[in-house]
Amino acid sequence: IYLVAAQMTTLRISTALAVFLVSGALTSMITAEDPYWWQRHFSALGAGDSASSYAFNITLIIAGAVIVSLSDYIAEDFAKLKQKALLYKKAKTTAVRVVLALIGIFLALVGVFAYDTDPLLHNTAAGGMAVLFVGLIIALPLLVPSFSKAFFALSYALMGVLILCYWLWVGLEYFNLTTFELIAAGIIFGWLVVFIRQVAAALDDDAQ
Repeated sequence: IYLVAAQMTTLRISTALAVFLVSGALTSMITAEDPYWWQRHFSALGAGDSASSYAFNITLIIAGAVIVSLSDYIAEDFAKLKQKALLYKKAKTTAVRVVLALIGIFLALVGVFAYDTDPLLHNTAAGGMAVLFVGLIIALPLLVPSFSKAFFALSYALMGVLILCYWLWVGLEYFNLTTFELIAAGIIFGWLVVFIRQVAAALDDDAQ
């Protein structure tokens, strides 16, 4: 375990996080006592005292802790870039680190406060993640202006899809809540993986 931890990189942690989240969510879905949970909302998987709900909530708590640690790894990567690459001297890494850490904390709180016991705190934490994500995307050109234009275009496209899906759910009622939650989670964590790969690519370019 020590040797694996010593060789751990930001990219490896993000890959492990994605596999862990998908595995935990699928385990909870397959073992859910209510076969019609998807007709209500995604958070219904965390309700009750069953093994399925524990699997769902523990997955979110651990994943949130991993994202908090990822924010430290990302800050270290940016520190290396600032030392060696002039393009990243203006990057405001502290703000990026704080926002990512808050997203991880809110994700963990979604698992701590189950929907059936603390709906207000649960929804506040879930909504906080979405607000932080949108705010980070909007401020990204100011925080990390040296990133590629293609990455900024992808980020704004994903934000647009998220807002569109919210309108389809709330405005047109075309989606149910479960569908919106799954799409939103996929967008946020998919963007996070791409963001980490962008930083890793910058480190590789600098090394070459």
